[in-house]
Amino acid sequence: MIKDKRKWSYQIGKHFLIAELLRRGYSPDTGVKKGEYLRVTSPSGKEFRIKFRSTVGDMSWLIEDLVPDPSLYFVLIRSNATPPYKPPQYWIMTSEEMKTTRNERMDGASDAKNLFPKHIEGHENKWDILPQ
Repeated sequence: MIKDKRKWSYQIGKHFLIAELLRRGYSPDTGVKKGEYLRVTSPSGKEFRIKFRSTVGDMSWLIEDLVPDPSLYFVLIRSNATPPYKPPQYWIMTSEEMKTTRNERMDGASDAKNLFPKHIEGHENKWDILPQ
């Protein structure tokens, strides 16, 4: 059982994401450290970066301000690593979509920097937006 969800959520999410990318034919750089972008090569050889955030259970993702970049994608992961165990969930967005979503949340919300699944419903499992 995981005692400190926050301590392990990054590592759990990183491993789930790398495994899923490999399963889909991508080549991720497995040496990524916390705070860095995950560098990935698509099946066709195109290089891009992923900024990912991971939670365990029903926690939110803290999203800082960003400058959109066409080679940057966001993957938000809910690892579901506590009972009842379910497969991980993924929400995939371009950096432009993430900036738009974050800015929409800034309009009066006290927890504006925090994203919950209800704020990004249309982006679950949108793996097709990543470079092929």
